[in-house]
Amino acid sequence: LYLDARSFRLPGSPIPYTGGLPCPEKVFSSPFLKSVAVLDEGVTERMSQVVRGRPVIWFPDIADGKLPAGDDPAWGWANKIRAFAQGRPVVCQVGYLQKSKGVQEFLATACDPRMKHLAFVVAGTPALHGVGREDLAALKRGWEEAPNLWAHLQTVPEEALNALISVSDVVWGAYRDFPNSSNILTKAALLQRPVIVSDAFLMGERVRSYSLGETAQEGNVADLVRCLEKMVEPGYAGRWLSRSRHRDYVTAHSTKALSAAFGTVLNAL
Repeated sequence: LYLDARSFRLPGSPIPYTGGLPCPEKVFSSPFLKSVAVLDEGVTERMSQVVRGRPVIWFPDIADGKLPAGDDPAWGWANKIRAFAQGRPVVCQVGYLQKSKGVQEFLATACDPRMKHLAFVVAGTPALHGVGREDLAALKRGWEEAPNLWAHLQTVPEEALNALISVSDVVWGAYRDFPNSSNILTKAALLQRPVIVSDAFLMGERVRSYSLGETAQEGNVADLVRCLEKMVEPGYAGRWLSRSRHRDYVTAHSTKALSAAFGTVLNAL
């Protein structure tokens, strides 16, 4: 399972945080290689050109969308968010809080004066490699001081994370320099929540193809604000549900689809 789509989406560009250059040819030239699986359906044709006739198999990016029982303590964070929001629309950023996940853009958007009527939630484990000292200090200060932002900077258990997403109005996926697949799209589709993503690469392609939400110009705070203003308008959620193909996306990225992909791997032996 070859995870680094950067080799084909951005040939010659270094891997973030390490600076190393991907070299898929070393893997693909192995005489023991029987097939290659990849999460990015957009690069299968280009991969086929370098794997010397072996099958290239698309794998779904599965996710867990299970919600806790109604009286489960895992609803604690979600209930805190409801109380913090006080009826305001909620935009959530969850998971590993990396530079590539758009943490700086998320904070800049939350601090934009046009966004003061929204509640922003950031929850997950900080992994801030590649963020400079001054930017890191500004990021931590913003998480602590922004009046419309609630931050929980620790790992959140899976069901509690799902509960948190389920009480949000928009799920943040506006990543930065991120050409890869992300199962935040699957999780949002399972929980029937629209996403905002950067317009480039695979995530933008999927959101447009399945109508999973809105795309904004990568790193452009003004465009992110514009999209969020649209997504929290009265009636947007209902219109989105009626036109979105989130159920098709869930089917495409299901455990059933994963089983079928493994079957293709076995048939290639």
